[in-house]
Amino acid sequence: MKELLSLLVRISGSPNELIPISHSEYQNLVSDIWKNIPYQEEVREEYLGKVRRFIEEATYIRMLKALKGYRIPENSFDKEVLLAVQKLLKIYNDIMRGKIMLNSEGETVVKVLKNIVANKEFLGVKKIPSRLHTRDIILMPIDKAIPLYLLGIVSFESNT
Repeated sequence: MKELLSLLVRISGSPNELIPISHSEYQNLVSDIWKNIPYQEEVREEYLGKVRRFIEEATYIRMLKALKGYRIPENSFDKEVLLAVQKLLKIYNDIMRGKIMLNSEGETVVKVLKNIVANKEFLGVKKIPSRLHTRDIILMPIDKAIPLYLLGIVSFESNT
């Protein structure tokens, strides 16, 4: 728990930045948590409850900083997750501002950036061809478009 408390102090002590957490720090944190789990059931449950709360607090702080647009350190183990959070916020803002429009079925216009052959079960919509070609512009449900956007396969066509 020493590693976890140290990390929480570092995260909380830097209110205006996202501190990097190296992969080795992450591994030490997980190792420290698991090797210190008590054997007695009552103590174990209390320990795991505190660990869960501390991890949730650290996660919450980091997500809020990412949502506020703080620069994400290149050498942080969670860089890709925090970048995805920022991208999701941008999509949501663009939808709410009307920059990305949704029709009454929850579909939006996307532009295909990479050739792919998609699994019909993944797309789940008969209207979408399973073979998508670069520069195709298609109507796609937002719940299918978001993961493809995060993977860099499609971009959203804006209303402006």
